[in-house]
Amino acid sequence: MKQLALVTFISTLMALTACSKPVTTVKDAGSTRPEHIQSTSNDAANIQADISTIQTFGQSQEQYAVALQQRLGDAMQKQDNAALKNAFEEFRAFVLQNNQQLAQLSLKSPEGNLLRQKMIENSQISLEMSEIILAKGSQEAAIQAAEFQPLQAKAMQAQQELSAISEQIYIKLHGQPPSTPNMMPQASVDHAE
Repeated sequence: MKQLALVTFISTLMALTACSKPVTTVKDAGSTRPEHIQSTSNDAANIQADISTIQTFGQSQEQYAVALQQRLGDAMQKQDNAALKNAFEEFRAFVLQNNQQLAQLSLKSPEGNLLRQKMIENSQISLEMSEIILAKGSQEAAIQAAEFQPLQAKAMQAQQELSAISEQIYIKLHGQPPSTPNMMPQASVDHAE
């Protein structure tokens, strides 16, 4: 149970800082992608600028996210319920604030906006999963499959969609699929199109 909670917390924090590094792989749980992601922009400069904006935002949050992840892990390992509850409240506030700040970023391209929306959706789903796990405490059996499995499926779908969006952006920026499947788009200046 504690392991499941830690994995869920970590996945939420990773979703929040997914674009903080120039290239970040996103786990692929089978290659089910949306058939078509609507895009009206082929302006590589705007897409590039949006990816840079998202990456910069992720980098600004990364140090705090790592420290928070460590506190959550320590509280779980020590089985300190009071520290876990406090860390979770801090975690929850961080996720909500991060999503709000991410939503307020000024992005120009539909691709950047779609990536942002999927990142926010991903973190919200992970937060919901974390809240269920924390509410059930150490009663692993109390987590009902009917309650948790739909969220797991929703999280997997959102992760796959995030991966597909990232791959499509990469293709738009670089003219070819990434050499490693499911790579996050990379903001770079070497492909001015």
